[in-house]
Amino acid sequence: MAMSVFRPLLLVAQVTILWAMLAAILLLPGRLMISGIEADVLHALDGALRVQAGALPHLDFPTPLGLIAFGLPALGLAQGLGPGMALIAANLAVAAFLLPMLVWLGVTRLSPWTALVVSVWALVEAGGLVHDSTVATTTFALFYNRWGWAVFTCLALLMLVPARTARTASGDGLMLGAGLAFLALLKMTYFLALALPVLVWLVAGRRWHALAVATLTGLAVMAAVTVRAGPGIWPAYLGDLIMVANSDIRPRPGLSLAEIVASPAFVLGSFALLGGIIALRLAGLRGPGLQLLMLLPGAIYVTYQNWANAPVWLVTLAVALHEARGRMDSGARILALPARGVLGGLALVALTQVGPHAINMLASPLRHLGADPADYLDPFDRPGWDDLMFLKERAAMAMAQVPVILPEEPPSDPRSAAEILPVTFMGRSFPACTSTSGLIAQYRERARALAALPDLDPDRVLTADLVNATWAMAGGNPLPGASPWYYGGRAGFDAADWILVPACPFGAQARQLILSELAATGWAFRERWSGEVGTIYERIR
Repeated sequence: MAMSVFRPLLLVAQVTILWAMLAAILLLPGRLMISGIEADVLHALDGALRVQAGALPHLDFPTPLGLIAFGLPALGLAQGLGPGMALIAANLAVAAFLLPMLVWLGVTRLSPWTALVVSVWALVEAGGLVHDSTVATTTFALFYNRWGWAVFTCLALLMLVPARTARTASGDGLMLGAGLAFLALLKMTYFLALALPVLVWLVAGRRWHALAVATLTGLAVMAAVTVRAGPGIWPAYLGDLIMVANSDIRPRPGLSLAEIVASPAFVLGSFALLGGIIALRLAGLRGPGLQLLMLLPGAIYVTYQNWANAPVWLVTLAVALHEARGRMDSGARILALPARGVLGGLALVALTQVGPHAINMLASPLRHLGADPADYLDPFDRPGWDDLMFLKERAAMAMAQVPVILPEEPPSDPRSAAEILPVTFMGRSFPACTSTSGLIAQYRERARALAALPDLDPDRVLTADLVNATWAMAGGNPLPGASPWYYGGRAGFDAADWILVPACPFGAQARQLILSELAATGWAFRERWSGEVGTIYERIR
């Protein structure tokens, strides 16, 4: 009896200590040091600065990400933090959001050791400093994917692991409602992946009270957002999602669905998932087996949508199978084999498949803690921004890909065609070229080019590239109305007085589309500067 009383308190203490340890490791360097995927870090900073200045995603600038993605870093900036510490504070805020969920899972479902492991994993996934991959780098890039997977893990385990105690309806509903609302306001892909499985779990189990609580919680969040942003936020959000879905620039960020399911790098995970569904049902755990089957399409689709295609959902699978194993009688069998052995073996397969990704994520805060600031530089011409630094080695040079031999017929894929064919603007032909590394070096040179024109306002520069972040190195601010990451259209064009056409963009197709859209406006431009990094045009109004 005493243990049942003290266990919630022990769990609260456990997750609080883990969060404090994570916070100490992240905050101790006093800066954020980036050694890879710089473009997405600048993308995060661009969106956060817009929100801090009062702009709202979807209404004031287009983006497929929700309010939370840029809103949390913006809160840190608004409190006077530098960009590096603001991004780290956003990580810690999401980790703090998970604390009640982790306590609830530990109280109602997970064994003590499993609760500890899940807490460590979820908190580091939320607060880690690397994208979900096996590349040993340090970055804030793709932070929204990490945050989404952390919440996804908690909600999925709530449904996959049967409750050990009674009267969990209110807590379950509150956790599901808050979690789904968070995902909807972060990245819609995660919400769509979980919405149907959650509904099936609630309805099939006749969990009407939990359904009511989840619905009311979600509606309360929607109402709060509507009061803050106005009712137009929802159709604008939908419009941005449709725009990105129809964009040719990046129809998918990595492998195809077939490759994610059946390629050599993923097939063991698919085997563990399908084997787990069958094993759970044969073991008499039909509820978890059905729920795992319902989660299958969404988990694979999120993996398909995410850059690097990391199968992070295998962590959830391994934990669910391990918990099911612990609840099996020692004599239970699956197809004449010991049930505990079958479930444990499948959990081990899943863990082995995702292990390199998980180890890389778990190591990332320590890797950042051990980084030498002398190896990094502050590229920004802006007071108070010296806490966001980039690796000198990557900022000192830029590499590019250029076509050497062209095919007889241009590729049918627009992206491939843009990478090998020149583009023409204002009578000048820009050769095909795509930068493959050295974004910081490129942007620093572009900023020096802007400085060559004394009358140029860096706040009014449109860069014909995927990420319109030249302003960051030139002491300016984001171009009003422009998208932090270009997917198409003319967002921000009206506010642009200057056009920077890079000689070697990071997105050749983005350059081609932006220049095509500019030509279609009928506006007049005159060339003001040209050099190795690109050409600057002034709009004649």
